[in-house]
Amino acid sequence: MLDYCKNYIRIDGTDDDTLLTSLIAMSTTFILNATGYTLDTTKDLDKIALAITVGHFYTNRDYIVATGAVPQRIPMTIQSLYSQLQRIQEGIDNV
Repeated sequence: MLDYCKNYIRIDGTDDDTLLTSLIAMSTTFILNATGYTLDTTKDLDKIALAITVGHFYTNRDYIVATGAVPQRIPMTIQSLYSQLQRIQEGIDNV
C-alpha cells in the first residue's frame, strides 16, 4: 500500500516513507472506527478510500503534529467513501 499511496499523493523518493507508513496504519484504524468496516486492499474501493484518507492526513500533517489531534473536517469525498464502506459492512451494498 505504501507505493500505491505514494503514487496517489504523487510523492517521489523515500524521505517520507516512515511517516506514510504510520499514516497508512492510522488511516486504516480511522476508517474502521468511522465505519465498522475492515479494509480489504485487494478491492479498488478500499484502496482508494485508504489512499485518499492518507493523502488528507499527509496534506494536513502540520495540524496533526502541532496538536496531536486529527483534523475535524473530513472532505465530502472521503465521507461519501466511508458511507459506501459502512453500507457494505451493514450488508446493504455488495462490491
